[in-house]
Amino acid sequence: MLNFISPHNTLSRNSDKTYTLQTLALCAGITDKVWDVKFAFKTPYINDN
Repeated sequence: MLNFISPHNTLSRNSDKTYTLQTLALCAGITDKVWDVKFAFKTPYINDN
């Protein structure tokens, strides 16, 4: 769940030395936004196993 909620500084730094919040899930293309904790616990978990 941390991959969706917690932005990482090394992934967020732009070439012009500004920052854009990026999570591992954003970089992997799994989601299109940084999640907050409330949204993360509201989202149903689907286990395909």
